[in-house]
Parts: sequence; C-alpha cells; structure tokens
Amino acid sequence: METAEEGCLSIPEIYGDVERRAHIVVEALDRDGQPYRTAVAGYKARAIQHEIDHLDGILFLDHLSAVKRGLLLAKWKKSRKGKSGYLKEVTPEPAASSECASHSLVLLISQCLHCVPWWVKASTSSPL
Repeated sequence: METAEEGCLSIPEIYGDVERRAHIVVEALDRDGQPYRTAVAGYKARAIQHEIDHLDGILFLDHLSAVKRGLLLAKWKKSRKGKSGYLKEVTPEPAASSECASHSLVLLISQCLHCVPWWVKASTSSPL
C-alpha cells in the first residue's frame, strides 16, 4: 500500500491523500473483445484504481475520513459559490460489510472480485 495525493476533474482544485495498492493485476477485454491480463505498478496502478472507483460510483473523497472529506467539500462549495452548476447533497453509503472480509485486499478496487462487472476485473495478486 502507498499513500499519495489525488485529485479529480469531477472536483477541480481539491486534493487529498489516498491510500491505494502499489501493484495490481487487471483483467479486461481488448478492442476485439479478447480477454487479457496485465500487471501494473506505481502511477498507472493508482490511475486504474481511481477509474475503477468511478465505475463503482466512488470518488477519491470517499477514501478519506469523514472530517477530511467534509473540510474539502466545504472548501469546494465555497469556491463554487455564485458559479453555475448543480450541487447535490448526498449521504455516503456505509463501508463494505464484513461479508466480504475474505476480499478485503481488493476493497479499494471494488466491492469484491465477485461483484466486479464481467468486462473488467482487478486483483492485488502477483506484484510485478
């Protein structure tokens, strides 16, 4: 695991330290629909986990403590004051239940490997 600062175009100019796996293995389909598997590390691994989070409806802010998330969202809302756009207040879902405890190594990537869409799977096995 490694911690690094992340941001997102969904929430411009807001950054926070997020802990993610340093090495991941991704299973996906290529342009021709053929399955492939690749191991990635570092920045590329972080970017893939960040984007898979988006597919699961998760923003990097959801990985932060409630206090830190609240401070950053307040800062962002203040910076947006008077600007066009739509802000919707939502209540975050509770953390993953213990029923997926056997998959705790991949919770930052998805709920668990059994819950990942068929077309993209990620796991933390076999670092580069």
